[in-house]
Amino acid sequence: MWKSTLILFLFLFIGCSSEDGYQKASFQDNRTAVVQIIGNPIEVGIPMDMCFVGDYICVLAYTQNYWLHIYDKESGNLVYESIKNGKGPGEGVNFSTMDFRKDEHNLYIYDVVLQKTVIYHLDEISGRPQYLREIDHSKVGVIRKCHVLPDGNFIYEGYFAGQDKDTRLTLSNSDLSLDTY
Repeated sequence: MWKSTLILFLFLFIGCSSEDGYQKASFQDNRTAVVQIIGNPIEVGIPMDMCFVGDYICVLAYTQNYWLHIYDKESGNLVYESIKNGKGPGEGVNFSTMDFRKDEHNLYIYDVVLQKTVIYHLDEISGRPQYLREIDHSKVGVIRKCHVLPDGNFIYEGYFAGQDKDTRLTLSNSDLSLDTY
């Protein structure tokens, strides 16, 4: 609090000086930061989402024609790249969210353009993803984010078909409710 008061006083003092010319305020700022990097730095494009699964870091980002990048948590080394850019089975155009269901050891990855969730099984030992199936969400509406719940149902954020843009949709396989904001 006293620092804020001192800075305010300095601005008032400088602003109320009797000289006609402008005096530029100068502040000395000394900061020290300690950064520790374990392993190699992980470089990806623009990360959309990420999750930690056992010994692995799963990063959802479009880099070098792949969407899913799996790194070793200890070393930071790339283990696998998966999910090619495309419209075919197991592929995607613009993924926005990723969830992991520990009970199945499956990754649920939602494509906002194709409005589908692509499901991959993540091998617990090797970290290798294996394509399982897809779930189509295209009839729901305009969905920005889609998350899988622990019980296997889904929750959506977006606009329900036929509703105005102020309606946010929350929907699961067995329940539908609309919340207006």
